[in-house]
Amino acid sequence: MPQLIPMVFPWWKSLQALQKENPVVVYDNPGTYDVSLTATNTVGDNTYSQSSFITVGSAPSASFDFNLTDASASFNNNSTGGTSYTWDFGDGTTASNMQDLPGVHVFPGNGDYTVTLTVENACGTETFSQVISINGSVPAAGFDTDVRRFCAPGTVNFTDASTGNPTVWKWTFPGGNPATSTDQNPSVTYDTPGTYGVSLEVTNSFECNQVMQTAFICQKLHQ
Repeated sequence: MPQLIPMVFPWWKSLQALQKENPVVVYDNPGTYDVSLTATNTVGDNTYSQSSFITVGSAPSASFDFNLTDASASFNNNSTGGTSYTWDFGDGTTASNMQDLPGVHVFPGNGDYTVTLTVENACGTETFSQVISINGSVPAAGFDTDVRRFCAPGTVNFTDASTGNPTVWKWTFPGGNPATSTDQNPSVTYDTPGTYGVSLEVTNSFECNQVMQTAFICQKLHQ
């Protein structure tokens, strides 16, 4: 019959060997561990070793940061060790199994929203939350021009002077070319003398606002 079999586990502080035939070992720290078995009988002993034989995993770490523009937030997932991700944006919407969210999340309006990220793997679950405060206002539409009176044909350069960080511009130019534009600062040509109005509607994440002006008078060129 063989004698007691020592198994050497080098992570033990005492560097002692387990002299049991079928030992049970508890690993307290994540990592990759070697195992060595030495069998001894009256004739002698023999050692069998395997490197990186035991792999001990760890629970995931959940973390994220974000960039906020008006009511729109883009998220960066800084979690580690996860295999499954669930987002709760605190406004009744969720997203699952996405490490990096596509695009941005738009919150429905002003308020405080607790955003929670839950990260899971085979070793456990961790959650991480942050409160995002939305406090915005409706944009105020406005614009300027480089000229107000000129002789036809002529071109007017419009400059957006709106406040409130608009992200969408809708211009209307009756009698102009083009007649509409979604550029922030469009240029418009007028071929026919007359008095023309201009309308600009601007929108941000909260609402839209419109302004109308009689922008300029286009006069006939005198011969």
